[in-house]
Amino acid sequence: MTDCSQLTDGARAILPGAVIDNTDIRLEVLFDQFLEPLSIAGQRWEFLVSQSEASGFMQSLYWARLKQAQGMRVTQLILRSGGDIIGGALLYTAPRNNGAGILSAPDGPVLPWADAALAGRGLSLIMEAAESLAPKLGVMSFRIEPRLPLPVPKLLREFGRSLSDQNPQETLFVSLAGQVEDILSSMRHKGRYNIAQSAKRGVRVLEEPAGSPESLRRFYGLLSEAGVRNGFLVEPFEFFEDLVEAFSEDSLPSDLPSDLSGSPLTGEGDHSLPAVGKTSSLAPQIRFFFAELDGETIGALLMVVYGRRATYLYGGVSGRRREAMSGYALQWAAMQSAWTLGCVEYDMYGYDQFRSPDNEYARFSQFKEQFGGDVRRFIGAQEHYFVEDLAGAVIKAIKQANLT
Repeated sequence: MTDCSQLTDGARAILPGAVIDNTDIRLEVLFDQFLEPLSIAGQRWEFLVSQSEASGFMQSLYWARLKQAQGMRVTQLILRSGGDIIGGALLYTAPRNNGAGILSAPDGPVLPWADAALAGRGLSLIMEAAESLAPKLGVMSFRIEPRLPLPVPKLLREFGRSLSDQNPQETLFVSLAGQVEDILSSMRHKGRYNIAQSAKRGVRVLEEPAGSPESLRRFYGLLSEAGVRNGFLVEPFEFFEDLVEAFSEDSLPSDLPSDLSGSPLTGEGDHSLPAVGKTSSLAPQIRFFFAELDGETIGALLMVVYGRRATYLYGGVSGRRREAMSGYALQWAAMQSAWTLGCVEYDMYGYDQFRSPDNEYARFSQFKEQFGGDVRRFIGAQEHYFVEDLAGAVIKAIKQANLT
């Protein structure tokens, strides 16, 4: 590896495999590449990310695989201390930016946020590397989006609030702790009632752990129908094909080192992998759910399981047989499945307690709140601009684009 620690500030030549040292931490740069998910280092990364409350599956190497398949450039920064991976970031950007692109780390960076001093040193190295990469990638800003509660921590003082979020700033988490009966009893009365009504009317829910081409088409048909009826945008079919492929089941290697399951910071622990649930892989997993009534599919849901968190990512119900309450049956089936897999929380992925007219999650919030849960509001996307003359950089990028 190339040691760039002796280069002067502002002149660091960040190369593939470059290393930057900062006292007890070093940062490795994988330019236009990332760890192999099933390598030892890749599995260490997955364990660290999956156990971080402030991160999520968008910092998974499997999500990086998806973004790469979609044509995005992916660069990984890895923070190490004493040989152990303690953090870093997966960075995404468009292949051509003309100097006005954005280097994005959704669900990241991954840092030991509870240790402000250590997190601050790690963040400094990440920002230094991102700024050095900016000219090569044609970007003018660095956008991060850790799932940290308000207020914004002081160590992010060089960032400002971004104009847009990739993840919802406010969401609803349903606790899956305790027994299944505890989940049901914590819901609002209307939620429990509609779940019971759906079962009484004969709705049954089928779960498919991996999406076959047939189930993917069935899911997409219902999602598209709901999108047209409710006025929300739906990603193209190819996105879901790539998503299923990127999140395909990869088993843990048989020679997995025993210290993988220790503390995400030090490697110390009981080596039993108790917190990653009962799945066979550290990869994010997709689960499809289909609600059927009288032989007809009337609803579908896509859930992502990663670490101890399950996320309701997409769903839609048919305009037919609305009285069957299939949306309630789908959510309840997904929560029970997540509980069985060892998850401790279920993320409704987007909620607006104030029903703001301009909030894309407002219209579905009344439905979501029937399942109980706790409202969490995060700091949202934060952005740091690399150039002082921002207006000049934008004008230059527009001119270059017009010439092209």
